[in-house]
Amino acid sequence: MKRSAAIAASLIIASASLMSGCSGKSSGKGSSSEESSRAQLKLEYGHTADPNAVPDSGASPTFELSNSHAMPGEIAEVTVSIIGAEKLWQACGIHFAYPMELEAQMGMGDVAKFEQGPASENMVAFTAAVWTDNRTEKMVAENLYALFFAAVGTGDVGSTGEVATFYFKVPDDAQLGTVYPLTFFEIDGDKFSDSNMDPKLQAYAFSHWKDGSITVG
Repeated sequence: MKRSAAIAASLIIASASLMSGCSGKSSGKGSSSEESSRAQLKLEYGHTADPNAVPDSGASPTFELSNSHAMPGEIAEVTVSIIGAEKLWQACGIHFAYPMELEAQMGMGDVAKFEQGPASENMVAFTAAVWTDNRTEKMVAENLYALFFAAVGTGDVGSTGEVATFYFKVPDDAQLGTVYPLTFFEIDGDKFSDSNMDPKLQAYAFSHWKDGSITVG
């Protein structure tokens, strides 16, 4: 219990120190180099990923970002899901990037608005924050913000299914057909673990995740 509480505290502190605020109004232009952006982010930050890793538990965790649709000026729902890890994970702390034209919706204080799903409902702590200030050079160059979410449980209570849903406002002047890519990436301190702290679980998860998008229309 104390160990889990410490992990939760460290994740929440990390999110608070790395992220702050929400993005301002945006231009409505979509990303012109989404595939390049995704590849470069993974090349730079995916340092613990190993597609050949075999977790001790036999889990094959795969995180997925939804492919959502919304009209200009509407709020898009973006859901993070996981498969292949039923009752086989204890904690996570994960980033995904999104174009800065989108406006992440906020809850209370500096916490990004979210709704937990069944995959994380048994966790003792869950938090989310947006990263808009003090970004990396690559994030600035690619016109990206990021959302970070973290959860921790007492034991391997993490399930499969929807982890959480987040909310993003599409620019009022966005053009129909514009696609805003949503891209998982890893930086130091990100994690995905079970109660045995098997590093192969994270190595597998961070090399098999599936990106998503928001399409206008």
